[in-house]
Amino acid sequence: MRNNRNLIFQSEQVSLQSLLLVPQHPRRAVSESA
Repeated sequence: MRNNRNLIFQSEQVSLQSLLLVPQHPRRAVSESA
């Protein structure tokens, strides 16, 4: 359970970071991280 939560948390952080790095194309960043 903890491992799954950690993976989800990390993926969310990466998506948030990508959104901050590429605010002009948030959808593209999300699609790439997904």
